[in-house]
Amino acid sequence: MVQVRRWPGVSGCIIAGKDGLSISALVDDSNFAKSLAAFAPKIVSRVNEQFTDLGMPEVQELHVPMDDVSTFLFREADVYFIVLYKEASLPHWYRKVIKAVLEEIGSKHV
Repeated sequence: MVQVRRWPGVSGCIIAGKDGLSISALVDDSNFAKSLAAFAPKIVSRVNEQFTDLGMPEVQELHVPMDDVSTFLFREADVYFIVLYKEASLPHWYRKVIKAVLEEIGSKHV
């Protein structure tokens, strides 16, 4: 996670469990990290409900673009990896590495 936080454009990252508790966080504002960790499972769950009602597969990744920082939520099993990035689009190789790390964490967390 420390390496991800050092990538250009990444302003923070959080690993959270399905219970909404932060497992690890590297962000400037710890209260924001706790709030985002708490809401990530709820946000993904709500979107999944809507998508599955439409006959679509469950969501593994969500992107919320904002003016100053975009939030990227990745999910693997019961673990969430949240990245705060200064651009609207996350580079492909960032996604690839994050997903691989999350798979590894998820496999050990089960």
